[in-house]
Amino acid sequence: MDQNNTPHPNVPNDTAVMTVKDWIITLLILAIPIVNPIMIFVWAFGDGNKNRKHLMQAYLWIALVCLIIMIPLVFFIMTRFPAAVMQQHNLGQPAYEAPMNNMPSEKFDANSLPEQDSSADNMLEQESEAASEVPEEVPENAEAAQ
Repeated sequence: MDQNNTPHPNVPNDTAVMTVKDWIITLLILAIPIVNPIMIFVWAFGDGNKNRKHLMQAYLWIALVCLIIMIPLVFFIMTRFPAAVMQQHNLGQPAYEAPMNNMPSEKFDANSLPEQDSSADNMLEQESEAASEVPEEVPENAEAAQ
């Protein structure tokens, strides 16, 4: 191609050098989520520019190698790591079966608690009775207190 972007008569169009505009359009098409995989295969195996075709074939080879490496790695992590985490944090057991070191082993029984009357009058009476039961210690003479 020469400067005005017209193909050279001896160079076939499928091997012409792609311009920056062609690459920008290619990258924008690859940025579309559903269109992306379809266009990769179309450009990799279809008739078109050889530069784009070779780039997409290289992309597919790299994707295949990454997939071959990632499948066993993910399988290994998913089978080994969660079991270790669950054992460490006692996950996988219901909360009521989890060991509690500071709690008594007997189950809590709400019926064994003493009954309490929460009315305001009874509370005032209990406070006054408690205050009257405390003996006041008054020294016999002021000198003995000091």
